[in-house]
Amino acid sequence: TRKTMDESSDDSSSDEENSEDDGRMLKPVFVRKENRLTIKEQESNARKEEDLVEQKKVQLEERKAQTRVLVAESMRLQEEMNENHLGDADSDAGCPDDTDELDDELEYDTWKVREMARLTRDAEEREEAFVEKT
Repeated sequence: TRKTMDESSDDSSSDEENSEDDGRMLKPVFVRKENRLTIKEQESNARKEEDLVEQKKVQLEERKAQTRVLVAESMRLQEEMNENHLGDADSDAGCPDDTDELDDELEYDTWKVREMARLTRDAEEREEAFVEKT
């Protein structure tokens, strides 16, 4: 008889464990209406994000192409300036340019190209820093 009491107590304890698992209910969590997302909204948001990433890639490639053009133009202008100065026997190549008789328009154009290259380089650095943050 002792054996039957032990067996019956084992059965009742396992029944109690099962009823506890089944009886648990999760606490409901309130989600505001504007915070609720449906599957369609989630998919559209994911597509929008993918489109934005693709647009940023295209813009980056365009900027790189523009920068290459600006650098090539800058190099061409530098070569023109160097050719103009090579004919001088007593060249002051290492000294700053202090002559005002040279072609002002050419100097202005070279400055403009250098400034544009600097601005695009700075913009690319800012964009790269922004991309690294996100």
